[in-house]
Amino acid sequence: MYKYKFSKLIFTLLIVIGALSIVGITGNAISLFKNGDTFFEILIPVLSAVLEAFVGTIAIYALVKARYFFKNDTLYFKLGFFVSKLPILDITSISLFKEKKSLVVYYGDKKYMLIVISELDFDDFTNELLKLNPSITYSIETND
Repeated sequence: MYKYKFSKLIFTLLIVIGALSIVGITGNAISLFKNGDTFFEILIPVLSAVLEAFVGTIAIYALVKARYFFKNDTLYFKLGFFVSKLPILDITSISLFKEKKSLVVYYGDKKYMLIVISELDFDDFTNELLKLNPSITYSIETND
């Protein structure tokens, strides 16, 4: 498994969303206990807390479970609850762009996927992919 490498901005944004969700849930719980006399005074904070919990869970789970992995001749990208997959036999080439420090997988008819992982994992990822499909061409680009 290869952990997805979030940019600092996205990482911070997901942390802030998770933290704000916790603050919102706490605020709604306080409001519920202070003002929970009528049906709507109970319903609104409960529904709001449920929504905040849902959004916060998605944000935090995305941080924890964002990764690429190989299974059954398929490259998977998992971002929280969301999963995309690419059959390894559809991959035609992989390029390492040294100056941009990026790895790109090409497949199908001029389609590509940017692999956002730590530079330390580039070689392991590429070697594993080439083992699974030796017909993939590999190139290292020095001038981006």
